[in-house]
Amino acid sequence: MPIKGSLSDMSISDILQMLSLGNKTGELVITNEKNLVYFYIKSGHLRGVQWMNRKDKLGMILLDQGHINEETLNEVLALQKDEPGVPLGKMLLDFELVDEETIIKYLKKQIRDTIIELSEWDSGYFVFNSGEETKNKGIPVSIKVEDVLLESAALQDEFKASALPDKESILVKMNISDDGLDLDENEKEVLKKVDGRNTLSTILTTLPLDEFRILQILSKFLKEGIIKETEMDKASMERAKLKTSEHKNLGIAFLRIEMYKEAIREFSQILKIEPDNTEALFYKGIIHYETGEVKEAKDIFNSVLKQAQSAAVLNNLSVIMDGEGDLNTAFVYIKDAKNKEENNTTILLNEAILLIKQDKTEEAIETLKDLEETSPYARFYYAYILTKLGKINEAISHLEVGLNMNPQFGEYYYNLGKLFETLKEEKKAVEVYRKGLKVVNNSIILTKALIAYYYKNKIFDQCEKRIDAAISSGVEDWDLYFKKGNILFQKKLTKEAIDAWEKALKLNPDNKTIKRNIERAKGNKSD
Repeated sequence: MPIKGSLSDMSISDILQMLSLGNKTGELVITNEKNLVYFYIKSGHLRGVQWMNRKDKLGMILLDQGHINEETLNEVLALQKDEPGVPLGKMLLDFELVDEETIIKYLKKQIRDTIIELSEWDSGYFVFNSGEETKNKGIPVSIKVEDVLLESAALQDEFKASALPDKESILVKMNISDDGLDLDENEKEVLKKVDGRNTLSTILTTLPLDEFRILQILSKFLKEGIIKETEMDKASMERAKLKTSEHKNLGIAFLRIEMYKEAIREFSQILKIEPDNTEALFYKGIIHYETGEVKEAKDIFNSVLKQAQSAAVLNNLSVIMDGEGDLNTAFVYIKDAKNKEENNTTILLNEAILLIKQDKTEEAIETLKDLEETSPYARFYYAYILTKLGKINEAISHLEVGLNMNPQFGEYYYNLGKLFETLKEEKKAVEVYRKGLKVVNNSIILTKALIAYYYKNKIFDQCEKRIDAAISSGVEDWDLYFKKGNILFQKKLTKEAIDAWEKALKLNPDNKTIKRNIERAKGNKSD
């Protein structure tokens, strides 16, 4: 039965690692609807790659390196049309035009480069058909998956860390005589490729040198002023502008799945072409805010505001000022945003939040009433107000209605559970916490609420399991270690209890209860 999936769920690296660890044999097909790539795998090792709708890079590399001439390559490619299932490398070897060692060397490079390129795909699908290795009629190379993935990752890191421009940038040699340059043979080969026509991507894929070395050489040339990135002519600029929508769509997609570095890259590409593109600037501001760089976000939003009085920008500046504790300025921004888009749900909700913080309860309720049929967030804040007024049952009713609107944040379930606990309906509270963790499985606030319930009711086995799962997922919370220590101590596992308490104390060094527990436990232990 084929293994199928989406590249949005598993990266090419994850897929290949899975097949390698499973010692699988078969044919892996990768497609993004425009391209179709086959990887051939045997016993978890890579055997070959074939990119169906792309001119074979292997032929170009061999041509460029002088292993074959253009006439010979064209003749073999013409013969290949009659046998489309036979890879070029196999035909060249069969005709004794290139030796096996050379073919294998460049095939390995081709596999690695393909993985690097596929790693940049933002969408697509994969299908693995087990036992299909016989379709690969090429030369039997055998490459360890972990080796090629490590090398691919290192090359990608090297590229990002270098002072090089975008892969599609065109490099040109400055007007400097070669006689005045002290270059080794590799550097001379790289410089030949810098002709004002080749993109950086072309240079990387057509030279036989290791990409590390090529990147190092190009980086050196750029720093020493031997080469430079070409200025775009009018036609190139127009072509680049046509790609801005692609960069924007990709950037927004990355932003939605919290791949912030990738999102910044896409919006930066737009700003290289259109430095005053307010939309790209706006999204960069959003990313800075989401990654905790509030000052940078604020500066960007203020610069955008000078160019365009956008309701979205005003709303975000209001949120930032609220976070800084300047409620008056936050309210000015939100009022300006509301004047521009009076029916915007997000703006109205943020206005209600500010009204709550200013203790203008009646005004906040009026605003939230207009939103309660469309926004679970409105129900959340409405319930918050009702709770403050002591109307617990009404608050619960609002939150339960909101649950049917599919809220995706842990605080919603947490508040509802706490209200049930207030009414001494603990079983209902636990049900809500568990339901919330199914929706938001990484919610710390819900995890801790469930742990507190188990601990309070002395359901220690379940409590310890939840604590261990939270700690294993990377949660560093003194209270978790404190409770774990208490449970272990009751089990008479004194040494383990002390270890847990000492971890708790490290996170909360002034806690007297933890210190006292450790001292008593050590005293009992010595007794």
